[in-house]
Amino acid sequence: TACSATTANIFSLSGCNVILNGLETSGALVANVTASYLGFVSVVPLKVLYPTSVSIEVEREVLRPIAGWYNEQDTTCMQLRYQSAVVTVTASFSDTSMINLVNVDISSFANVMVSNNTNLNLMRPSSNAAPVITGLVHGTSNVYVQGADGTTLASVVVRTTDSSPANQLAVIGLNVHVVSELGEVTVSPKSPYSRFSDVIVTVQPPKIGLLQYEGDSMTVIAYAVLDDHSQVELSGDNGLKLLSHDEDALVISGDNTVTVPFDPVAFDGPLIKVWWQPEGTCFQQGTGFSELASKNMTLKVSPPPALSLSASLSTNMLVCEGDTASMVGANYPSQVQLHIALHFETRDQTELQADPRASYTVSPGAPFIVDETGLVKANGNGTVGFGNVTVSFQGQNVTDTVTIEVTKMSELVIFASPQPSYGNSDTTVKVTTLSPIACTQPLVYQQAKLHVSLLLTNGVSKSISAAYTTFTISDPAIATEQDRIVTVNNTGTVNVTASFHDTESALPWTCTSTSSQVSLV
Repeated sequence: TACSATTANIFSLSGCNVILNGLETSGALVANVTASYLGFVSVVPLKVLYPTSVSIEVEREVLRPIAGWYNEQDTTCMQLRYQSAVVTVTASFSDTSMINLVNVDISSFANVMVSNNTNLNLMRPSSNAAPVITGLVHGTSNVYVQGADGTTLASVVVRTTDSSPANQLAVIGLNVHVVSELGEVTVSPKSPYSRFSDVIVTVQPPKIGLLQYEGDSMTVIAYAVLDDHSQVELSGDNGLKLLSHDEDALVISGDNTVTVPFDPVAFDGPLIKVWWQPEGTCFQQGTGFSELASKNMTLKVSPPPALSLSASLSTNMLVCEGDTASMVGANYPSQVQLHIALHFETRDQTELQADPRASYTVSPGAPFIVDETGLVKANGNGTVGFGNVTVSFQGQNVTDTVTIEVTKMSELVIFASPQPSYGNSDTTVKVTTLSPIACTQPLVYQQAKLHVSLLLTNGVSKSISAAYTTFTISDPAIATEQDRIVTVNNTGTVNVTASFHDTESALPWTCTSTSSQVSLV
């Protein structure tokens, strides 16, 4: 594919890629790109918008020093820190037929520079943020937008005053908000949007949630208010400090975060102190800020009562510790974890079983114990029976009770079913006699499939896999076993015993092989 265009002053081509590099001198209502491939030709019309005007504004054109806030890099502790100001760059764009876009904010990607970086510092808080200038020392500087060809597109003069007392700004208060999350942003109308259509973006005020449950947190947003009514955003980096007046109700969990602690108490009143105290030797040696640089914030912490408590288990039946039924192959548990949850009106708090406020009361004579984490452990002395665990939670007037049974192995049972099986014969048909099959030469006997189950004292049983059982046949000359299948070789009677770990079946499976033939039906 080959592409061509005769619009070098509007855009550039690199192969079939259209490029705007900032060196354009005009826009176009229609600028054609001709694409050709194997004799086929197509024309692609493009509309190109070109900036017709650029303007630059700063939040304030005079930057003054802030009394009591020192440049800690100045070892003489004589240099005050200055105000900052956001730089805003806008541009209007045209396709030469009319002005299509007016006053578009291009601050985040405009090439903004300062003529004198001795008295002004320029930085971007993030890659997509507008530039911010901060005064350094007394002087004057141009803040300007530079085009791709090095020309100045727009500029503004910014002056930093000297640090005489008359020019110093004093802190007259703090502007503090404690919020749980930012307000919702809505866009109207919904997409898709037609070209150049108006879109209304609405930002709701920040949300102020409730401080009720452990882990609930809110963010402190604070600004120092200066006597020219400008503000300095405060953070942990520039000296924002927080103090809780009652850490049983609310704790400071970060530079600007407050959190409801473990086992909170109710509180309603001045709960946190917010103040501005920059770190450093110069600030400590100076006069600092007045009490106007601090503020007590009234907050309410209201832990709600739980509506209910629930205690749950993956199983309510255990076997005695060390019992054969707990071994691999049977896998009955000797321990089980209680799971505790408190249910409130608006939420649940789960997995509280290891919380030190959780309490477990075991009924007298229960064949198990419960540790402080809610782990239930069956006894190891063979005692079986039932017991109750009543769960309570400190500070909450709710409980729940669960019943747990402890049992153990009663016996190992062996039986056999026809082989091959049919229908549900494995569980419903038991055989004790194997006969030769008529019309077979040499004579072929019926076969049987062995089954082993472990029976508990409460009547519950479980089938044991062949991988964990072994079989002993009293007379291998009469019958043999392989992979649980019994094959008869001669007439007679044999006893087959099953073993699971160190336990043998209480009664053998007795099999009689007869000479009476059976016929297929």
